[in-house]
Amino acid sequence: MEHRIYIVVFLLSMMLAIPVYAETLDNVMNCDTIKTSDLASASDLQPVMYVMSYDATQDPVGNAHVANYSDNLADLGLSNTPNHVLVCGAGDYGNVKAVVVPAPGCKKLISGAVAVVNLSDVVNAHIQVVDPNDALPGSILSSNYNYQLCLYPDSEDYTSAIFCQTKYGGCSDVETAVFKFTGAVPGGTQNIKATNAHYYEPMYVTGEGDITDYYYVCCRYVVGAESDVIIDVSTPTSGLSPTSGLISEPTNKKLYVLVGLTDYFVVKIFNPSSTPKLVDLYLESSDEIFNNFIWFGDDTNKYSDDPRHVQLTIPPKQYKSVIVNVFGGKVGVYDLIIKKRINGDPATEDVLYNTSVTIIPGRVEGTVESSPEGSYLWLLLGLSTALLYLIK
Repeated sequence: MEHRIYIVVFLLSMMLAIPVYAETLDNVMNCDTIKTSDLASASDLQPVMYVMSYDATQDPVGNAHVANYSDNLADLGLSNTPNHVLVCGAGDYGNVKAVVVPAPGCKKLISGAVAVVNLSDVVNAHIQVVDPNDALPGSILSSNYNYQLCLYPDSEDYTSAIFCQTKYGGCSDVETAVFKFTGAVPGGTQNIKATNAHYYEPMYVTGEGDITDYYYVCCRYVVGAESDVIIDVSTPTSGLSPTSGLISEPTNKKLYVLVGLTDYFVVKIFNPSSTPKLVDLYLESSDEIFNNFIWFGDDTNKYSDDPRHVQLTIPPKQYKSVIVNVFGGKVGVYDLIIKKRINGDPATEDVLYNTSVTIIPGRVEGTVESSPEGSYLWLLLGLSTALLYLIK
């Protein structure tokens, strides 16, 4: 009997020592731009890339070029150590690893890596918005950006994934604002550029040419269970400008689509395990008519036999993405649910995403992240009524 008690105590202690999560930890990531001379004291943060600021005392840092981080400056062809370095960490849950790679980029060269930005070179580099679909570097604006900054999680004890997205104007509450960037705009204009861009810390207030608007690199270091998949729901910056870019928060529970138009968002799934996983995704709505307005994939799949179901085979430590299309067929408010099932096991069926979709009249650029005021909708209706009277 005494031996059994010892065995039970031992097994319980072993179970308590293993990190197991019934729920996903949304974000454990922390980043900062520090003086390179302070790097040794930042033991809980890992270097991501050099920030080549002109002034070592500058705080916060702005209007800077960037370079790949290396312990050996000779590898980079640098004679002097850059003044600042971007560092990131995940606390007790692991490390944030970073590297700059050439084409064909992060997705092809490093397992589990996410592309953060495109770079014009390995050193003294300008920044460019990365392709939302992780395509080859330089595929958005020019062929001069043939390198990518990649981030990936590193932990022996925890199952993790990193998701990053470029957003105009800021990050959500569950994301880490790693840095922001824009091209130098002379003459004090308020426009921003998504290429030939310079590095700024998130808290930097003013920039060259009185720049007040920036693109932000927003990332999440997510901790989950190996038996499950880790997901991120977001809308990519498709238009590369504040007026046409689509912005969506991972925690945003509402979407807004213009009547008569089709909008979309992206579901990105990471397989944290060491074996492949077969993941089935299902789109559902309680409104039968609205069910005809939602589908996975491109427009050709809209007319398939099962447009609201997609099956993905995800290799170990890899990401896969799928587009969810929403057509604004009829003004109203509708529920939209995404469910998942792993390896065909009904016991793994779970709701991945639950949102409210509002189909609105009027002309608003893209998908917006906050509800239009009621007075705005009444104004649209009033103007429409007045227009009918004028036509008569």
